[in-house]
Order: sequence, then C-alpha cells, then structure tokens
Amino acid sequence: MFSVIITTQEGEEFELLCRSCLVDEIKQIVRMVLKPLNMFGEDYGKRGGKENSTNANNVTTTPKDKIKKKRMNKTTPPPSSLQPTHSPLTEQQARTLRVAMSGQSLFITGPAGTGKSHLLRAIATSLARKYEQSSIAITSTTGTGACLVKGVTIQSFSGLGISTPSTSSEVGKLLSPKDHVIKRWSKTKVLIIDEVSMLSPELLEALDLAARWCRGKAEPMGGIQVVMVGDFYQLPPVRAKGLAFQSETWTSLGFENVILNVNFRQSGDSRWRSLLDRVRTGSMTAADRQLISTRRIAASSNPPVSYRVTELYPRVKDVEEVNGTMIKEEAERTGVEIKCMNAKDLGNKALMKECRGLEKLELCVGAEVILTANLNVARGLSNGTRGTLTGWTPDGLPIVRFRSTRKGIGEVVKNVGRERWEYKLGSRLVAAREQFPLILGYAVSIHRSQGLTLPSVVCELKGVFGGGGMVYTALSRVGSLEGLWIRGELGRVDGDSRVKAFYKRISEEKEIL
Repeated sequence: MFSVIITTQEGEEFELLCRSCLVDEIKQIVRMVLKPLNMFGEDYGKRGGKENSTNANNVTTTPKDKIKKKRMNKTTPPPSSLQPTHSPLTEQQARTLRVAMSGQSLFITGPAGTGKSHLLRAIATSLARKYEQSSIAITSTTGTGACLVKGVTIQSFSGLGISTPSTSSEVGKLLSPKDHVIKRWSKTKVLIIDEVSMLSPELLEALDLAARWCRGKAEPMGGIQVVMVGDFYQLPPVRAKGLAFQSETWTSLGFENVILNVNFRQSGDSRWRSLLDRVRTGSMTAADRQLISTRRIAASSNPPVSYRVTELYPRVKDVEEVNGTMIKEEAERTGVEIKCMNAKDLGNKALMKECRGLEKLELCVGAEVILTANLNVARGLSNGTRGTLTGWTPDGLPIVRFRSTRKGIGEVVKNVGRERWEYKLGSRLVAAREQFPLILGYAVSIHRSQGLTLPSVVCELKGVFGGGGMVYTALSRVGSLEGLWIRGELGRVDGDSRVKAFYKRISEEKEIL
C-alpha cells in the first residue's frame, strides 16, 4: 500500500490509500480529475506539468552580451522556517465561523501571523455553501491582498473606482449607467473586506451610500452582512487623514469584534513574538531596541550567511532597481541568458492588474525566486516559499529547487507550470491571466510583503514612512529573530494613539469572542 496526497488549486488536500499495482491507473485518474479548464487553447497543459508547445510559454531571451558585468552573489537556499499551512480551525476561529454563519457582521483582527486570512477563507467557503457563490463578495483594499484571498479589490467590486462620492445623488450619477454594478450590489448577501487597515473612512462611507442606493434599502450597507478583516496596527490608508473605524458607517454596522490570539508564524520563538507585540503597539522597551540593534548590518553589506536573503524596501522603485541589478549580475557571473516569461492574458486588459502574476517575469538559471501560490502545502511549497532556479525543462518550464517550509522535508525540486488567475464580478469572468507563480526574490516592497511569511529578511529602514505600521509589517514577516537583519536606524515606533484607544475599547467589550 502507498498514499497519494492530492492538492487542489484551492489548496485543499486529499490523501488516497492505494495498492501499488494501481499506480498507473491512479495517476491517470488524477490527471483527468484535476486538469484545469482549457481557455487558452490546445497548447495549454496540466497544472505544474509540461506544456505541449515551446511557443505556449511566451518565452523570450536576453543575449548574454547585453548584460552589464556586476559583482558576484551567493545563491545557496536559506534554511527552513515554519509557517502556517492549511490546518484545522482553532476553537476561537471555529466559534467565529459559527457567528458568521448566523448572519452577524464581524470585525476580525489580531497580530500578524494569527491566521486572519485562513479564517477568512473558511468563512467565505462556508457562506458560499449556505448561499450562492455569486452572492459572496470577497474583496481587499489592495490588488496583492485580493490575490491572496482569491478575490477582487473593493474599488472594482463597488464600481466606485478611485471615486469617493459623499452623497446619494453623486453615487447615482456615478453608478446609474452601470447596470452590472447595480445588479452585483443587489444580489450580494455578504461583503468581505480584507486588509481593512488600508480602507479610508471616506471610501467606507461611499461604499455604504453605494450599497443603499443600489439595493434601495436604508439599513447600513443596504442590509448586507459585512465581514471586515485586518489589523489597524499595520499599514494605514494612503493619503488619508482618518481610519475606517472612525467613520459613522463602521459604528452603524454593529460589528461583533474578534481578536485572534494564537500566533502561528512566531510560535517557535516566544521572545521574538513578545517583542513584536510591543513593536505593534508602540510600547518597545530599551531592551527591545538593544536586541534589534544586534541584527543591524552596514548599509552596503549583506548578512553573514551563505544564502541570499530577501530584502524589504519601503519604495517600489528600490525593489525594481535591486531585482533588475541582481538578476543581471547573476546572468553575467554564470554566463547564462535571461528569459522573459510573458503572461497569457484574456479579457479586459484594464483589469489585468487585478489578476495575480506579473505581465513580464524575467528569470535566469541561478536566480532567487519566491513562490506566489500554494503548489503543494503538504510538501511545504506554499505562498512565500523561497527557491533557486536551477534549469529549464525541454518545454521551457522553470525548474526550481525550493527550501520546504515544512520541518524535516528539506529541499524540494519542482517543475513549475503556469497558474491561472481569474478576475470575476459575481459569476462573470471578465479577465484572466496565466503566468508562472514566481517573483524575483532578491527584494520585495513592504506593502507587497504583507501577508507573506518569509524565512529570512533584510529590512531597509531608510525611507520608512507612515509611523510604526510599516516597521511592524516588515519585522513580522519572519518567524524568529535569527531570520532578521536590518539596515539603518530604527526610529521612533510610538504606535497610533487612535488605534491604541480603539483596541483598548473593543478588547474591553464583553461580546468579543
């Protein structure tokens, strides 16, 4: 007898116990059952496997003689670290799920790594069984966040775009030509908004107006059940003066508040977890600062380890510069070509930014990469797993040596096929993208890193803005102090007094789960 673990595209895992003599039959069944929809033509093959035509991969190469020579870099993969996988709900999460199923609006919060996204997915899945899938709106305030929860941005769902109308008449002028938006609001029973810390009060008020106008109902949010998820101690709204909980709409929704209290990401390092809690609330001690200072390295130096460490930057331009430089010098050092993996897009081009996956992904043998999808959670190949590209299959698929995030597994070599990301409004598919679920792993923006668990990082503190939220978001990506290095000085991390008062109030409410 042997076991076969099957992981679906949704990340669900099934284990089959099979007789050895049936191995070929089992493989054939798995291929038939799990083969994805072929919307891009006959040349599209199975997920994670080979594609039938070398043209199917949209690959172009950069000649070696056009690459400028730069310094050498090490690419030995980093050590393993623990991160949450698809696991059963905790008792607190299960209670929260039951409350959500009752129709009660919820605000789910907690420190980084406490399973907020995991609980969100469980709630969305259960509510979709209770209602129609198209009546559950899963959204996020950012494109990256929307991809992580397999949803869309709240701006796109609402039909408001970048507008924040302040009256019903303004909403009417904006939405009356958009019949599909009105229908979408009308059939929605549950609205889920992730990364709520980045939701401005002006947008929340506009959402309330839009919901009531489209549905013709005077109740808050037009009578829709609302589930807000996020941590106000993390990244705040861009260019907004207030926070979502300060709006009248927030109060009118009558949330049941849930503060998740089990930390999975830093579960193996209680000292680091406690320190991060104090960074989060702006209550760092002198001893905390001294401890973090032991992880400081010079501005122009790399960590004293034999592997590449992901660098976190506050600005996207720095990320693009570092990644571009590093892949060019890696290609020059080893004498290999840089290949450009072009995405396969279908549908509304303007909405492609809502689909996960890069329009153009530049890779070369030896490049450090980060996985952006859950390929095989049982083997530790999940969102945020680091690896090194070691070669190409005959059909042009990248071969990556991943450092598994599951303890005791070690390295996993995987041929990485294209993933498909869809942008749906209700049940209507309006855009889709197929791309390899990889990004260059030399540098990532702090905003993009929110939601990721990384084995090790270098945090660039120069240019950090927005108070303590950005510092906390960056530091909390790793599971232990040993996985952290910093460049620059750690400035004042006081925490937002408005956020402190808000959490003090909701933590004292008796109805909290």
